[in-house]
Amino acid sequence: MMVNSFYKLCFRSCSQLLLVMLTVFFSVHGQAKTYTIGVEAVNHFPHYDFNSGEPRGYLVEVINKFAESQDFEIDFKVMAVNDLWRAYANEEVDFRLPDNLLWQRDIKKELSITYSAPIAYFTDGVVSLYTNKDKPITRLGTIKGFTAWGYQGDIESGDIELVSENNLQNLIEGLYAGRFDGVYYNVEAFIKLVQEAGHPATSVTFRRNLVKTRSLYMLSSIHHGGLVKELNQFLRTNKTWVRERKAYYGLK
Repeated sequence: MMVNSFYKLCFRSCSQLLLVMLTVFFSVHGQAKTYTIGVEAVNHFPHYDFNSGEPRGYLVEVINKFAESQDFEIDFKVMAVNDLWRAYANEEVDFRLPDNLLWQRDIKKELSITYSAPIAYFTDGVVSLYTNKDKPITRLGTIKGFTAWGYQGDIESGDIELVSENNLQNLIEGLYAGRFDGVYYNVEAFIKLVQEAGHPATSVTFRRNLVKTRSLYMLSSIHHGGLVKELNQFLRTNKTWVRERKAYYGLK
C-alpha cells in the first residue's frame, strides 16, 4: 500500500510539474513578438497618416499585412519629425517608416542601416493658391524637420525664405493667409488635406513648372535587417495584392 501511495504521489507531483512547464512554454512561445516602428506625426494620406487617430494609408496596410504574415505585432510610435530622427539614431525604435537613403544623411552617417525595396513612390513639390499660380516663390512653407529638396541653394543664398510650421493646420492656414507663396510637401497628400480642411481642391494648384522631386518611401532598421529583407520577399510574392491596394488608394 505504501508503495502504491508513493507512486501515486510521484505521479501527481510529476503531472503538476509538467502542467507548470507547459503553461510557461505556451505563455512564452504563444505570445507574438512586438516591434516598435517609429513614424512621423504627419498626414501624408493616401500614403500614410499617423496624425488623425487610427493609423491609415497604403504604407500602414502593407506593414500590417507583412507583420501578420510573419506572426509579429506592431507598435506604431508616433513622434514629431525631429524627435523621431533622434529616437531612431539612439536606437529607441526597431524600425523607421518611412525612410529614404537621402534623408538626414548627417544623422545616419555613423549608423549601419538596412533599407527595404521601395514600398511606394511619391512627388514632393510646391503647391500654391490657384490665384498665385504665376507668382514667384519668395517664401516657402513646410513642416519643421522636412527638407525642401531642390530649393536648398536658394534658401542658403537668401533668395527664398523657408517658413517651418509645427503642424499641418498651421501650414494650410499659412498658405491661405498669405504667410508664404507656396507649400513644399507631398503633393497628393497636401491637396487632400486642403479638401479635408474645407477648401475646394480647385483653390490650389501644383506648380509643375517649378522644382519637384520624385522619390520613394522605404522601411529601414539598424538591428533587424533580416526582417527588412523578408519584407522585400513579401512585396515580390504579393505583387497582385500590392497592385490592387495601390489602385484602391489611387497610387501608381
